[in-house]
Amino acid sequence: MGRLQFVLPVVAPLTLACATAMAQNPSTDANRDLTLLETVKESEELRDTSRPRPKEDKSSGDFLVTIPRFQEATENLRMALGTDNDAKRHIRTLDKLIKPFTDYLKPMKLKPAPVDPASFKEYSRKDLEWETLTTAERIDNNLQRAKFFVSDTAKTGAVTIQTMEFFADMHTDLTRLKWLTNKLTGAPPLTR
Repeated sequence: MGRLQFVLPVVAPLTLACATAMAQNPSTDANRDLTLLETVKESEELRDTSRPRPKEDKSSGDFLVTIPRFQEATENLRMALGTDNDAKRHIRTLDKLIKPFTDYLKPMKLKPAPVDPASFKEYSRKDLEWETLTTAERIDNNLQRAKFFVSDTAKTGAVTIQTMEFFADMHTDLTRLKWLTNKLTGAPPLTR
C-alpha cells in the first residue's frame, strides 16, 4: 500500500502535464500521430521483409495439387481390386504420384522406417495388391491432415514438432507404398 501511495502522486501530475501540453498544441499532436503511424508502418514493412519467408517453392504446390490425383488413383485401385480387373495400371499411377510427396518431405531430412521384405515373403500377388490398397488408403486419409500442415508451414515458415512427427509417419507409409508398387510392377526394389 505504501508503494501505491507514492506512485499515484507522481504519475497523476505527470499525466496531467502531458495532457495539458497536448491540448495546447493540437497541430503537434496530429503531426506526432501521423509520424507514429508512419513509423509503425515502416517497422511492419521491415519486419515483413527481414523475417524469413517460407519458400513459395514448387514442392509445396505440387504436394497440394497431387492430393486429389492420389485420391482418385486410390479410388481407381479400390474399384479395380473390387471387380477383379487388372490393377497394374492403377498401381503404376500410384507409384508416379509418390514423388511429389517425397520431394516435399526431402528437405525435412526425415528418416522413414525401412521396409522389411521378409514380412511380405508369404504374400501372394493378390495379397500384395490389397496391402498396396490399404497403405494407399492410409496415406489418402493422412493427406487430409497434411493439407493443413503444408498450408500452415507455408504461411508461418516454421515446422512444428507435431508436423515433423506426422510427416515422419507419412514418409514411412510412402516408403512402404513405393516398395509395394515397385514389387508389383516389376521395378527394381528400393535400396537404402
